Amino acid sequence: MASKLRALCVIVAALVIMGASTAQGQIIYGQPAAAGTRLTLTHWEIKSDTFKTEVDQYSFPVTSFVPLGENFEAQLYLASASSDLSVAGNDYKLTGIGDVRAQVSHSFSDDHLLISGGISLPTGKKKLTFDEEWNVLQLLTQNFLSFPVRRLGEGFGFNGLVGGATMLGSVRAGAGLMYQFNGKYTPYEGADKYDPGDWISVNGGLDGGSGSWLWTGNLIFTLYTADKYKGSKSFKQGTQTELQFGVRTEKAESYAASLDLGYLLRGRNTRYQADETISEQLRLLGNEFNAGFSVMKYLGPNWFAGPSLDIRFVGEDERPADEGLGSSNILGIGGAFGRKLGKGLFDIGFTYYTGSADGGDMDITGYQLYTDLKLAL
Repeated sequence: MASKLRALCVIVAALVIMGASTAQGQIIYGQPAAAGTRLTLTHWEIKSDTFKTEVDQYSFPVTSFVPLGENFEAQLYLASASSDLSVAGNDYKLTGIGDVRAQVSHSFSDDHLLISGGISLPTGKKKLTFDEEWNVLQLLTQNFLSFPVRRLGEGFGFNGLVGGATMLGSVRAGAGLMYQFNGKYTPYEGADKYDPGDWISVNGGLDGGSGSWLWTGNLIFTLYTADKYKGSKSFKQGTQTELQFGVRTEKAESYAASLDLGYLLRGRNTRYQADETISEQLRLLGNEFNAGFSVMKYLGPNWFAGPSLDIRFVGEDERPADEGLGSSNILGIGGAFGRKLGKGLFDIGFTYYTGSADGGDMDITGYQLYTDLKLAL
């Protein structure tokens, strides 16, 4: 029973280290100390009738897992990235390290309860040059593109999470509540301190299965407080509701396959005037649907290889036609191969992307190449 509940705590803790969409945390009790990295090259090209934009990013994250005692663990995360943007004959660059993130988790009551806390240290690059580095950051945050590292430095932050897990017959269930505090920082040169809003997330999930099949389902609801600039409200991100569903199957020493579906429903964002009166309430980012399918064939006791397919649809936003962004769709086709290294892993993957954005007015192509290494210490 305890081992099943430990596995379920993944549902509760999946958001713990994801404050800036940079890392994931999960409870993995009983594992030895480990470290890993994923070197990734990402390239995107955007074309329309009037312009062509290219961006390249090299990212180098380092993660580590440290067992601190029975049912007690810590995880660390630090990423560095170099991004190059070329648009309209102009070249821009943003290079630096990110914030250090640390998370400590402990389970109680035979793994029925989980308490976790973490901090984000403001070691990353911020106070960007407005005419160069800020331009790169704006493209990295475009929601129809995917980058391993979207931003580098922010202010000091901390989070706290409490969750629980239990069995409902043959189905495992878990739920959690998380609060994330985000501190002030200077986003670019010449700006005053910016105070990003905090957020609260409620999540719950179920998983079950039969034989070699396993299914999981999660529901995540996130509520944001208002950002402040010069002490006054400036922007408030709309609520987000995310639905996730996955199915996995595996045959020992033969193959493994998985299908993952997700839908992200975004609420309307709020902009404020200097006197904190509301100037507009619009959905500035469209809703998203994504689907991913992969098959992995085991080639002997240690080697494996297989293809993957990813589909992503992003709806149009609610801004006026001359300012807004129409719907986008991206198709990714790729694969990976690798080798088990004892309790560690080494693999190489490649994905080619094609699609369109802004209702078909922009053609998008790209690729991502990564090398993943995880070692047990």
